[in-house]
Amino acid sequence: MAFEAISETLEALFVRMSEGKREAAGRLPTADDVLPAVIIVLVRAKQSRICAHLEYVRRYRRPELLPSELSYFIVTVESANAWIGSLQNLEERTPEEFDADHQKSADSERGFRDPATGRG
Repeated sequence: MAFEAISETLEALFVRMSEGKREAAGRLPTADDVLPAVIIVLVRAKQSRICAHLEYVRRYRRPELLPSELSYFIVTVESANAWIGSLQNLEERTPEEFDADHQKSADSERGFRDPATGRG
């Protein structure tokens, strides 16, 4: 099944990234490190039903039996899938609409403050 292949690939990727980051910088990979790789895996897998599989796991598995790693995996894959879905609308938008959305996003980022550091 494609879902199992995707999850095995992502699990191997997470393990490899964790090992590499620990060796290089002494820290675990963050979502900023992992998300681009997950996006690439999902795009190449061309699996349109992955979120349905994840929703099934979420809905029918008791939360206390859902390990934190699996919860992180679900959220990361859902985030990647949402980002991919946002790109699918690009062909339908005019350059002006794209520029306006980009400007709105840039403006909202300027007001963002990192809770850990307090910096923008």
